[in-house]
Amino acid sequence: MDRDESMLTWKDVAKLIQVSVRTLERMVADREFPPPVKVRGSDRWTLGELRLWQARLRWAAEAGQIATIPGQIATNSDSQENGSSNRPKPR
Repeated sequence: MDRDESMLTWKDVAKLIQVSVRTLERMVADREFPPPVKVRGSDRWTLGELRLWQARLRWAAEAGQIATIPGQIATNSDSQENGSSNRPKPR
């Protein structure tokens, strides 16, 4: 099975997008996040679905359709590109 096709649980997805499971449930109910598929009676997502969701959010943010990207996972390269850092600013 391709890594993008690995099956993820509610807990896995919530951890990856940095929200609680309850927030993820609300996002699915409000159609802000793709619904899971049933696999042998359990809800699952693929990593590829998550990447597609994040790409769509980035596109919408760049197009000015949304102000922030919920669940965006920041990386060190993101903060370096934006010229920001995690260090506090001197006073």
